[in-house]
Amino acid sequence: MVTMNPESKKLDQLIEQIMSSISSLCREPRELTKAYSKLEAEYELLKMIASILIAHPNSLDTLVKGCPSLLPGLLDLLTSEYNMIYSTARPWPLRIRVVTECVKCLHILFAEIDDTLTLFGGDRTPQYYAFTATCCRLSFGVAGFEDCDRLRELASNMLASIVTKKQYEEMGGDQDIFSPQTSGNLENM
Repeated sequence: MVTMNPESKKLDQLIEQIMSSISSLCREPRELTKAYSKLEAEYELLKMIASILIAHPNSLDTLVKGCPSLLPGLLDLLTSEYNMIYSTARPWPLRIRVVTECVKCLHILFAEIDDTLTLFGGDRTPQYYAFTATCCRLSFGVAGFEDCDRLRELASNMLASIVTKKQYEEMGGDQDIFSPQTSGNLENM
């Protein structure tokens, strides 16, 4: 990885350390007896990633090209934690915060990458379908999530960047997510 100065090298190393931890957490089994401590670690890591993305926009190239585990890790985390919320009778608030923070990170990345479909290796991969299904549900509005309206807007924006209006309607969408929307302030989310 080529870096321009010691400051960017330090940032690169921090990002790699964060993503290595995220990837490790994603690979581990998610037994309920151990899940809460993992969620705490994931939440702290996601907050760090979001803060880096917001404070250092020039790090996006490093994140995408220098840390190949970034997007797969975030997508897997979003899908698995979202599914856990709806497979348990009483979802933990911390799990909801993890999903919210994960969507925030993904939204920043999607806003900066022109061809988001290439991130999935095409539009027919299992990860693509899992992600679009999750975003579709979130875009309908999910009670219980922190700042539900903001989360729905972010999910809708991401979904609109990777599916057509017809595909969205076929998924069951009854609102127009393809009209211009303001991005808002992510730091207030």
